[in-house]
Amino acid sequence: MDYLRRTIDAELDELFPRVLSERRIVEPTVSLQALLTGQQPPIDGSCDLRLADYAAEIVDSGFPGLRGLTSRALWFQLDSYLRNAVDRDVPEQGLAVRKPESMLAWLRAYAAATATTAEK
Repeated sequence: MDYLRRTIDAELDELFPRVLSERRIVEPTVSLQALLTGQQPPIDGSCDLRLADYAAEIVDSGFPGLRGLTSRALWFQLDSYLRNAVDRDVPEQGLAVRKPESMLAWLRAYAAATATTAEK
């Protein structure tokens, strides 16, 4: 039973995106756990990541199972993820999607609008 639980946990772990500190690209220098438990560790540190590295991590998504894919394969997987959300997840929440392509277009427009620094 313990093996089954570990297997299920490992599978589920691959489904959820990770924040930058969980991707183990660099070693964190400040402990969030320490901060949340009232400790006052020094807030200090640096890493070798550059702006281009941060941008690449954002574009590559935080899904562990997608790390290391080529650009084309990554694009396909992320597009499939969104299509599955529209085709399956939204209806499971009790909402009808009459025009899935329209909802996907809205999601793309929303992503573009939230990803810009343009001021109104």
